[in-house]
Amino acid sequence: MIDFHHVPFAQERIDERLKNWARWVKPRKTSWVHPMWRGFKPSEVWTQVEVSVPLDPLDAQKLERGVSALPDQHKFSIRWCYVYRGNPARAARMVGETQEGLAALISAARVMLVNRGV
Repeated sequence: MIDFHHVPFAQERIDERLKNWARWVKPRKTSWVHPMWRGFKPSEVWTQVEVSVPLDPLDAQKLERGVSALPDQHKFSIRWCYVYRGNPARAARMVGETQEGLAALISAARVMLVNRGV
């Protein structure tokens, strides 16, 4: 079983930046709210406070340029790992690799991004 969430210690910094990039790049559904309900506040008070990590769009754009310059297999692997997710066996078939090969492509793509100074 391959753990696609495992990140080597040397790649942790680029992994955090890639997570930021994925949040910036990920397609979102737009929702429409009727103007009458736009300012509605429910009577229930939620005590849970969500703390979010702020998005850094400039760094995300820099990483998008770097990812788009990667070789096709590495580009697909990194986009699958961080943005699209899904079935790893299917992603491996799409890139023409085994699951071990897909994991190696993801790791190699991270190293390429670091080496290119992205």
